[in-house]
Parts: sequence; structure tokens; C-alpha cells
Amino acid sequence: LEYAFAVPEPARREIEKYGLALIGLHAGFRLQPQSADVEKAQRIARGIRDLGGKHFICSGPGLPRTAAGIDEEAMQTWCGHVSRMGRYCREIGVRFCLHNHGAELAHGAAELQAVMERTDAREVSLLLDLSYFPDAGLQAGEWVSRYASRLAGLHLREHVGGKEVMLGEGSLDAGAVAAALRKASWSGWVILEVNKRADMPSRELVAHGRRYMRERMKV
Repeated sequence: LEYAFAVPEPARREIEKYGLALIGLHAGFRLQPQSADVEKAQRIARGIRDLGGKHFICSGPGLPRTAAGIDEEAMQTWCGHVSRMGRYCREIGVRFCLHNHGAELAHGAAELQAVMERTDAREVSLLLDLSYFPDAGLQAGEWVSRYASRLAGLHLREHVGGKEVMLGEGSLDAGAVAAALRKASWSGWVILEVNKRADMPSRELVAHGRRYMRERMKV
């Protein structure tokens, strides 16, 4: 949708015409961005707002580690950049969300916890990919409960040995995740994420995922 940033009205009307909701846009963010990177990120944030979206979803680089743990200087740098971007997004009416992959959940989710402790909940939210929690030996429901107040949304999918599989074929406890969300009276986006497979049409993948969500999560 970047092509539409300069003149967003036609694309926004097209989205609204089909009754769609633009959750937001997803982009990567560097550990030490140059001024051009910051300007691009701010332009994306404005584009999201102008297209009627609500969230800027950002994936991090995965912070370097030392023998003692996460590199402290890198952590301070990352949290500073994330906080500034979150503050900018808040000022223009967009919710800034960090999106995890495997690196943030390594070593007992050390990176995720540290970033949450060092950033302002009003400026930095989460869009969690649940598939990586079992990979890291973590119970997704426990972490959803811990950070429910900062959750903007969830990606629902499963991995086995690093390979994406059909929902229900892995060890993700989707029922526990749903129970944690209900206990927190949470309302937001539970996003079914499916990627193309050679052995099954995408329509069937989506239908299977929706059945799973209704049966296991009651959504």
C-alpha cells in the first residue's frame, strides 16, 4: 500500500467499499536506524493513519547477546528507538506494536521481558506470534495473561521443528490462550496466519483455521 501514501483517499475508499478493516501495516525496524530509516518509519505511520488503519506493527532485529546475557548497550539503544517511534505514533493516533519472532523468546523470553519493562505501555504495545512460544519451551497462555493489557493482537499459527504446520498438529494450547484472553476481558484482533502450501488450496487452509478457532477458542 506504500504507493497510496501520497494520495490515500482512493485506496481508503476501495478498502471501505468492501467492508474491510485495515488492521495496520507491518515493517522491520533497525537496531540503529539512520535518519532516512526514521523518516521512512514515520511516513509509514502517517500512511497507516491516512488509509484508516490503527496499528504500526514493527519487527525487531533480535538483539545481540554476550556471555552474561543481552548486550546492555544494544538494549538501551533499541528501547530508546522503540520508545521514540511509539511516542510519534501515539501523537498521530496510531498504535505502535512490537511483533515477536523466535529471538525475542529465547532464554525464557529475556528480550521480550526486558523491552516491556523499559518501555511505556502507553507508547509500545504487542502483537504476539503465538507459534514461537512452544518452540521456546514456553506456555503461550501464561504470556498472553502477563501482557494482556498491552496486547493489540495475536497471530495464530503453529510450528513443529521450525516448520509451519496445520493448527492442532503442534503443541500450542489455544484453549489456554483463549481462557487467558477471556479472564482479562480482552478485545482485539486474533489473526489467523496461513502461508501457501503446495498440497492444499489456500481456501481450505483458511476454512480449517476458522473451524479450529471456533472449536478450540470459541471465536
